[in-house]
Amino acid sequence: MRSHQSKLQDSSSPEQEELRKSMAKDFGVVLILSLIAVMALSAFCIPCVLSSLKEWWARWRNRGTTTNDNISGSVTTAAPSPYGLDPELLSVLMPAHIYSAAATREKQQCAVCITELRDGDEVRHLARCLHLFHVDCIDVWLRSHTSCPVCRAMAL
Repeated sequence: MRSHQSKLQDSSSPEQEELRKSMAKDFGVVLILSLIAVMALSAFCIPCVLSSLKEWWARWRNRGTTTNDNISGSVTTAAPSPYGLDPELLSVLMPAHIYSAAATREKQQCAVCITELRDGDEVRHLARCLHLFHVDCIDVWLRSHTSCPVCRAMAL
């Protein structure tokens, strides 16, 4: 059988050799083009799939935060948080005073503006937690919140 194969190889004509080279070259071109097409398709499809998975994950994770209450199918959410405190009420229940570093053991810092309190600054203590803030800073905070920005205790 070996002699039969060697006879076939020896009997190949130059045209057959040319055909084999051409087919090998064509196969290489087709292979390279196929790889480019797969990479281009992957570059488009992978971000689409990842985006879809991200949206699905966000919906799945937030599935309990909204409810469908009415027949029309519109989504209703929880009521917004209550508005802050009345500025006039603040000045009566939590009067401002002048800060003195000598009255405290440590240097104090306003947690809203994150600057150190200095002698002569007008400050306000919150009633429940006794955290200390600049009057201007805490008043702005308490217009939209009802809790301490540090510990979240109710301001009044």
